Amino acid sequence: MSVIEMFKVYLNAAGLSRNTIDSYIYDLNIFADYFMESTDDDFEPQNITPMDIAEYRSYLQNIKKRRPATINRALSSIRRFCEWAADQGLAAGGNPARNIQSVRRTKDAPKWLNRKEQFALLREVEKPLRMIPQPKHALRNLAIVRVLMFCGLRASELCGLRICDITVSERKGAMTVLGKGNKTREIPINIEARRYLAEYIEKRLKQGDGEESKVFIGNRGPITSNCVWRIITKYGARAGIEEELHPHRMRHTFVRNLMDQGVTHTDIAALTGHQDVNQLSIYGQPSAEHLQQAVDKVRVT
Repeated sequence: MSVIEMFKVYLNAAGLSRNTIDSYIYDLNIFADYFMESTDDDFEPQNITPMDIAEYRSYLQNIKKRRPATINRALSSIRRFCEWAADQGLAAGGNPARNIQSVRRTKDAPKWLNRKEQFALLREVEKPLRMIPQPKHALRNLAIVRVLMFCGLRASELCGLRICDITVSERKGAMTVLGKGNKTREIPINIEARRYLAEYIEKRLKQGDGEESKVFIGNRGPITSNCVWRIITKYGARAGIEEELHPHRMRHTFVRNLMDQGVTHTDIAALTGHQDVNQLSIYGQPSAEHLQQAVDKVRVT
């Protein structure tokens, strides 16, 4: 059993959620690949030094151009792993990640998709539905993209949805979402998402899946947040969206679309699960695109 597999056993025993465990293991596997390639050493706790982790942080930041949130999540996974390894006596010099600092996060306005990018993404994810034969997960992927864009769920919330959490009819629909802090909220399902979500659920029920089954599944069971990330990133690239698209940017897009329609912060917070309405004030900061449009409106004649 590899050291990462041993760590996974520990995480399961600690009672962490499947999504959390998958995130830890995903981050560690990427770090392990980097470590073995850059050092030519086996990925074992006693071989990892603080310098290795600091250089990996620099690699993610300067070479891979990852966002601060992505880098800090990877560092958090590495810290948890190294802390466990040190407790198990697997790291001879103690915890090598103990003094590794996170990357400072800027207070920039959230980035959302403009209208052109939204249409391009939807066109791209709809293309497989017209293929003969239709790819296996074409309808699922379209439902995922539309639920994220038009319902504003977090990736973890989407993965946690069960068929019984969703009620859909021709004219309306609603879903019960388990959010942060195990708090539930009910979200009306936008007409743009309702049709494809209903079709996908009907297909699942015809396959014999029960009401308690997770809505979105892959080849080996319920999908994970990392799987959702890969789906969104793939279609974002195909749609020609310049910056890497990720599920939370879809959530930002949902919020911005509501604001553009004049929806109050109180209503938006109820839909998105924000505990503090003031957290939404950052969405009021104009993007570079909005500022350019404002400047372009100035005319002398």
